[in-house]
Formats: sequence, C-alpha cells, structure tokens
Amino acid sequence: MSDELISTQQAADLLGVRVSTVYAYVSRGLLHRVEDGRSRQDGSRFRRDEVSRLTERRHRPRRGVFEVTVDTAVTSLDPGGRLLFRGRDAGELAERGTFERVAELIWDEPAPRVPWPACPGAPVDAVAGYSRCDRIRLGILYAAATDPERDDLSAEHFRQAGRRAIATAIATLRGTTGRAVGEGQGDPILVEPTPVDPTLAEPTPTDPTLTEPTLADPTLAEPIPPGAVAAGTWAGLVARPPTPAQLRAVDIALGVLADHELATSTLAARAAASTGADPYLIMLTGASAMAGHRHGAASAPAYDLLSRELLDPVDVDTVPAGFGHTVYTGPDPRLEVLLAAVDRFAPDVVAAVDQLAARVARRHRIAPNVDLGLAALSIGAGLPRDAGSVIFTLARLAGFVAHGIEEQGKPLRFRPRATYTGQPETGTGGPT
Repeated sequence: MSDELISTQQAADLLGVRVSTVYAYVSRGLLHRVEDGRSRQDGSRFRRDEVSRLTERRHRPRRGVFEVTVDTAVTSLDPGGRLLFRGRDAGELAERGTFERVAELIWDEPAPRVPWPACPGAPVDAVAGYSRCDRIRLGILYAAATDPERDDLSAEHFRQAGRRAIATAIATLRGTTGRAVGEGQGDPILVEPTPVDPTLAEPTPTDPTLTEPTLADPTLAEPIPPGAVAAGTWAGLVARPPTPAQLRAVDIALGVLADHELATSTLAARAAASTGADPYLIMLTGASAMAGHRHGAASAPAYDLLSRELLDPVDVDTVPAGFGHTVYTGPDPRLEVLLAAVDRFAPDVVAAVDQLAARVARRHRIAPNVDLGLAALSIGAGLPRDAGSVIFTLARLAGFVAHGIEEQGKPLRFRPRATYTGQPETGTGGPT
C-alpha cells in the first residue's frame, strides 16, 4: 500500500498548488488523508489515484461557453487552480503586500508610488440615496470630469487615472459613513485616515492535526497605512474602526481580486479600450458590467446562505450560491487566501464554510468560489451584505487599468458576428 501513497508535498506538486492549498482541499472534503499508522509529525499521506482524479477534474476543458482569447502579460489563470499576476503568485502577493503594491505590479509600474494621494469625492448632494456601488461608479465619473488630461492614453496617465479614480471612488463611497467637509450640500467628501483599534484581540486559529502552516505569517506582511485603500474601503462600509486582522483581511481581498484574466467585466473594459475610450470610461465600463448578480454582486446570495448556515445546516439538494466557477474546474485559489485571513478573527465562520463545502462536495462534487470567501469576510468582520460587491468592484478597477494599458496600440478588434435565428426574409409589398 505504501507505493500507492504520496506525501503532502508530492500531492501539491501533482496538483500544481501550494502545500497549504492541499490542506484546504482536505478541510473541504476534496481530498482525504490516509491513516497508515504514522504520526502527524511525520506528515500526511494521500492516495495517488485520488490526487490524480482531482488533478484531472481541475484541468477538464469547459463546454458550451463562449470563448474569446487575447494575449496578455497581466494575469495567468490555470483552470486547475493557480493564479499569477505577472508571473507571481497572486495569493502570496496579497498576503505579503498591500493592495496598492499589487496594483502597481499589475500596471507594470517601473517606479511604484505608494502611498497613493488622497482625492476629494463627488459632491455630497450628488450621492444622496445612491447604493454603495453606485457611489463607486459616480466617483469614477467625477474623477474623469475633474481631470484635464483625461484623454491622455499614455501608460503613465492610465496609472495616474487609476490611482485618482480609486481614491475618488473611496472618498465618494465614504459619503455613506464618513464626514463631509464644510456646511454646504455641494461640498466634496474628503478621505480621512481610518483608525485601527489595536485593543481588540483576535483568536489565533490552531489545528493540531495540521503539521504544515496554512496561514501566512502576518508579521512578514507590509504594514497598512491609515490612508490606504483598505482603510478607506472599510470606512466606506461601517463607521466603527477595524481590528488589525480585519483590516488586513480587507486588504488581502482587494489584492487577490485585483485581476482575473479575461472575466466578463474585463472583456467589456478591453472592448471599450479598443475604441479609444479614456481610462476613466474604461474603468466605468468594467464597473458597470460587474453590477450583475452573476458577477460582481454574486457574493450577496452567498452572504445569505452562509448566514443561514451559521444558524442551522442548510439544504444542499441543489448547488447553492458561492459554489462552482465558469473557469476553475477545482477549488478557487482566491478562496483559500481569503479564508486564511478570516480565520484569524472569525474561526467559527470559516468552520461553517468548511462544513458547508464538505456537504456540497459529497453531494455535487463541486468546490466553493471566492464569492463564498467574500461572504465569510463580510459576516466575520460584521460588514454589510453588499460589502463583497464593494470590495470586488474597487479591487477590479486596478485590473481594468492594466488591461486598458495593454490594449493600447491594438486595432478595433472586438467585433464578433452573430448567428441570426429570427424570421426568414418575407416580401415587403403592401396588401393586395
């Protein structure tokens, strides 16, 4: 039997993932340890045939999906579960750096500019009654209207526009919970530093059955400054200050969601870029495509599902929200990173995700996706139901900028043809 068993590292090599991902697969019921009399200190063993079957599922081609392929140096997405930003592991980048660092990397910025400058938001009277995601889109448009160089299509201006649009969107978003400067209703909203409450302690999650670390060492991560995008995002969602681990989790979510190859919204953004649209309209096009419940807003039903699961195990006769993906044939690598961050302050929520995922895996052989991770972050940190959509939309603006830069110099090339399925041609003469 020993010839049929492989080590954790060998399983990770076969699957093309990190060791910590292998243990995430175990916790979600996609892989099973073999008890062969060895101690946990000697490491876990897995059946090679089970690992091989999971590898095959992860690389199975898709069917019945409209395919568009473009060359890109921004993101590499392996359907088996590997995500790279310019050749570097997206999860590790998000865990060790800040969202701003990730954005500058995917923009291929030769001289990264961190921290980013603050910008005023849209006037207070313009945002009253708007949803949070509407405020983000309004902020992008306001940034465009106040940029005298908005038609500049150079790579450097794209990067400047990206920084301005994100900062302005956050300032506009903070009209929900932040303070407006001045007395008049037309005064702009200004970004203020978000305090972090260091007195709030968080539990340190431990699992004595795991010998390999599943969490990145938070002491090695780049500090998040008070005026960072993550801090502004938090302040736009809730008035109370975050704990350090909660703020780090928001920052990790922003970083790992910064791009995802040629997602629907990114395709829309690239199509706009191919027409010669300015950077702001490219971002606005992508952000608009994200508004649908099948894309950027998909974490809301996952939030509802997980909320019910925390009260009582939910029925999984049908595939629930937050499971499956149009590209990934196995687990979503972004989910692992998010759950590791949430586990630092809300282990009960992560445990509920694992229990739910195990039941769904047994019933449907399908893995959870990043929408369930955003739901776990929102519930665990006490954020509102739409927090996942807000974080997702803000994060992906960085990706739209990167793809907008890459599309420059290309012709107007997004012109697919349709297959007509309507009525055949009929006579056009009048009545006889």
